[in-house]
Amino acid sequence: GVKINEVLWNAATDSEVYIELYNPRSYTIDISNYTLVDPETLNSYSFPSGTGLGRKEFILFHPQKGTNYTDTFGIRHFYASTAWDIGGKGSTDDSGAIELFMGTSLGIDTLVDFVTWSNNGTIGDATWDDTAVNATIWTAGNAIDVVSGSANRDRPLIRTYDGVDSDGVTATEWSQIGADSSFLAGITNNAGAGPALAAV
Repeated sequence: GVKINEVLWNAATDSEVYIELYNPRSYTIDISNYTLVDPETLNSYSFPSGTGLGRKEFILFHPQKGTNYTDTFGIRHFYASTAWDIGGKGSTDDSGAIELFMGTSLGIDTLVDFVTWSNNGTIGDATWDDTAVNATIWTAGNAIDVVSGSANRDRPLIRTYDGVDSDGVTATEWSQIGADSSFLAGITNNAGAGPALAAV
């Protein structure tokens, strides 16, 4: 099904923060009312009725107030009605988590995907992954290891290969892009030899 494919939670400009979703299937998936949840802050966003995600298509959600639009690459951007932060905010923002649910009923039967990160490879709060662990899509206590403090700014967390999901076996599945890398949200992570990755 649909995957959380990239997360930029700490950006120099709030409007650049995003969560990228990707459909690795060969058919369109209706993501009407699919809901993104931040288990740290309990902020959430549900996609509008009639939203489809085409085969191999990317879309972006920005947790800032704005107007939905399609960019010059054909990538659709969705905005929150009220701005919220992913996890914490600022130079000490070293951990966080995102859940994706199928619909607005939030539970183990509707959880589609999950990711959590921290600067020491250990989950920031033991409760964040409870639903994902019970849904058997995440390994308890695991977190993607990211760099510390202000070094996280403008360095998104990405699936090393679009849509590849080993349900919590994180070491080969997720990476953090290096600070000197150029990247485009909504574009494949598999281009060429792949993006330059951060040492963590």
